[in-house]
Amino acid sequence: MQKTQDRYTPFDSCAGMEDGSLKTRWALELAGCLIFGFLGVVGLGDNNVSKILPYCSFLFFLVVERCCIFLWDLAFIGACG
Repeated sequence: MQKTQDRYTPFDSCAGMEDGSLKTRWALELAGCLIFGFLGVVGLGDNNVSKILPYCSFLFFLVVERCCIFLWDLAFIGACG
């Protein structure tokens, strides 16, 4: 039988941060993909480099963000097992 959690779990505990990196990555990538993806598609349609450049910058940001999330997950594993 599964235990239900009936009280607030703070973010500074292992249980509170169990899926913190997943939610952070999901929120950043969803918002960025909607905004910068739209700019990229419009820029490709218009052949406008100034609209494509933010999309390319976002792709670089995704690589950096994924590396940071990976380090965050490694730190979580080291601290919480």
